[in-house]
Amino acid sequence: MLALLAIGASLSAPRLATFFRGRTLENEARRLLSLTHLGAARAASEGKPVSLWLDASSGRYGLSLVGAAPGTDPRAHVFSLDADLALEASPDRREPTHADPTFLASPPNATPNIRFEPDGTIEPGSLLRVTLRQRDDTAIDLVLTAHGLRYELLRHDARPRS
Repeated sequence: MLALLAIGASLSAPRLATFFRGRTLENEARRLLSLTHLGAARAASEGKPVSLWLDASSGRYGLSLVGAAPGTDPRAHVFSLDADLALEASPDRREPTHADPTFLASPPNATPNIRFEPDGTIEPGSLLRVTLRQRDDTAIDLVLTAHGLRYELLRHDARPRS
């Protein structure tokens, strides 16, 4: 009886490992999407801009008030990616839709971010796309919607489906 259980476990282990790796990517993508909702809500409720920043080199991302010194925002959130995941911040940014002299786009050498304004909008200089990629090249993109007021998840898989 134990031998049958051992055989069954050894046959199902590779499939379970693939399943759990897929869940890790999915959960991380959902957390990133949830942070966009939290950032927009926090900016509106506190009346201050909030930034969802991304540090691809260290595999960290977080949410904090714009201009707050490190460690001074009690409601800041910082997350680290699982070792099997990589974060890719697209260099593409939204262009301003109007000639506004107070436009506060992030400088090109700044940490890639998505900035939520208190009026419910997303700063024109914010990222258009953020990709979470798994070792097997499965990926989920966080992309700005067509109307530009929120982000959504787009799933794609490098492996052909049969």
